[in-house]
Amino acid sequence: MATASEAWFKIINPESKWDLVTLEGIKYVAQLKEAIKKQQGAELSAYPTNRLTIKAKKEKDDDDNEAKELDETEQLASALKEHGTWLLVYVPSGK
Repeated sequence: MATASEAWFKIINPESKWDLVTLEGIKYVAQLKEAIKKQQGAELSAYPTNRLTIKAKKEKDDDDNEAKELDETEQLASALKEHGTWLLVYVPSGK
């Protein structure tokens, strides 16, 4: 189970397994994108951070299609409280 300073995420295309990202020091969704990109290393290195899309859902087993897209200028704490802490990371289909 994730703590208050962590969130679960997975890359959607290509799909990865669930992993945890540390949220300490992250205030905005844009910074969360940077943290996930850094943690994933080579898997996301070819994509600019502003091209990544993060969607959130309340529960792991909720339908991915119901996940809500997070605006990168949104404050992370309020976004996660409203939409959930299970994060889906979408990469652009083309570089």
